[in-house]
Order: sequence, then C-alpha cells, then structure tokens
Amino acid sequence: MTRLYGQPWNKGRNVGPRQALTPVNVRAVKKYLAQQKSPHDLCLFTVAIDSMLRASDLMRLRVSDVSFPNGNIRNSFLWRQKKTSNGVNPVLTDYTQRVLKRWVNASNKLPNHFLFTREKPIDGEPITVGFYRNLVKDWVKAIGLPPHDYSAHSLRRSKAIYMYESGVAVEIIGRLLGHKSPASTLHYLGIDDNSARAIANEYDIFKISSVKKPVQNRQFSAAEISDLCDQIWAQLAPKLSELFDETPKIGR
Repeated sequence: MTRLYGQPWNKGRNVGPRQALTPVNVRAVKKYLAQQKSPHDLCLFTVAIDSMLRASDLMRLRVSDVSFPNGNIRNSFLWRQKKTSNGVNPVLTDYTQRVLKRWVNASNKLPNHFLFTREKPIDGEPITVGFYRNLVKDWVKAIGLPPHDYSAHSLRRSKAIYMYESGVAVEIIGRLLGHKSPASTLHYLGIDDNSARAIANEYDIFKISSVKKPVQNRQFSAAEISDLCDQIWAQLAPKLSELFDETPKIGR
C-alpha cells in the first residue's frame, strides 16, 4: 500500500482506538524502564503519561519548555498543540519532574535542546514519531502485553481514562486534552452509545433500595473550569505520583 506524503499512517484503515494502559500496566512499564542504563526512555514515558500530549507535540518539546531558567522543572507549562493550535497546560507530577531533572542533568542538555533525542547527538533533532511508536510497542511487549493493541496514542489516553474512572469531570479532562467540547472528550474516552446504554442498564430504578441524590448536569464557564482544574490537581497530584511510586505488578 503506497502512502501519500502528509497523510496519517492509519488513513483509510479501520484500526480502532489503541488500548490505554491501566495503573498496573503503568507501574510495570515504569519498573522495566527504570532498569535501563539511560533515563531517556523512562523520561519519555513519564512525560507522555503525565502531560497527555500527542506524539507530534512530545517530539517538539525542548528543555526550556519544561524548566525554569534556574534549571528547576516546572509542574505545569503552556503549550500550543500542533494538530489543533489549541493551547493546553500540561501538568507534570513530582515523580515526572524528578525523572526529567535526572535526564536533563545526565545528558548535559541545554535549554534550547530537544528533550527526546535518545542515542542521537544530544543537541540533535528529536526521535521520530514512528520511532517513538515502536518504542511503546517494545515497552508493552516487555511486560507481557500484545504490542498490536498499543501505540503512542495509548500513553495519551491512559491518564485521561484513569482520571475519568476516578470521577474527574469530563469538562476538566477535555480542557487538559485540548478538546473543544465534552462530546469530543466522551468519544475520545470511548463512551459511545453502547457504553451509555450499558451504564443506563446498571441503574435500574425499580430495584433501588434508597433514594439517590440527583446528579446536577450543568455547563461550566471558562473561569469555573480553570478553578476546578486547580482544585482537581491539588487533590489528584499525590495519587498520580503514587501511580508511579508504588511497587509494580506485571499484568493487564
């Protein structure tokens, strides 16, 4: 099959969404990469999971994007997405900040250097998206997962789904992903009509033993969403750090 220049690799193919990593999977990959000689891949993995950036954006990151002039790593930074031009504020939790600091120091990278160069010259061009995609497949294969089911986009989806399952509002997750509407986020998380019907079936009004408080569905203003983001991250950051720090268990 001939690929036309500029077209996505999956254009015209019914490949379906790639699987997200579960918290157990994340800890297993983290343990595997922590045993490698270079901290590069562990840094790439943790930044990808934490920031929820697309592969094309990860490859454009420079040291100056994630660090202050004094060399300290930021816990959040402003970023404009390549695909949509939408601005997002990726968050880096404590563990990711430590891994980033270790990689930058070990590689002697300067502020203008691309972050993810692996074995290339330290001041060279970043690795390609294709190479990154293959790295992800190697990582999941190393912990016993089928590589066909996972790709670079799996890392972008992992924390988003983890947050959704932890009860974080769809509007908040969508804002962090750079989506324009909650509908786009629900589709991205895989909440389709079949999923909605399955959830509705679990709430059998004829079998309830007690009255549940009604859920209030409302639209949030930009200011409210920003304030909610701050509150959510204040509560969620310690849990996300634990996601990496806990003892890994290999499995799905």
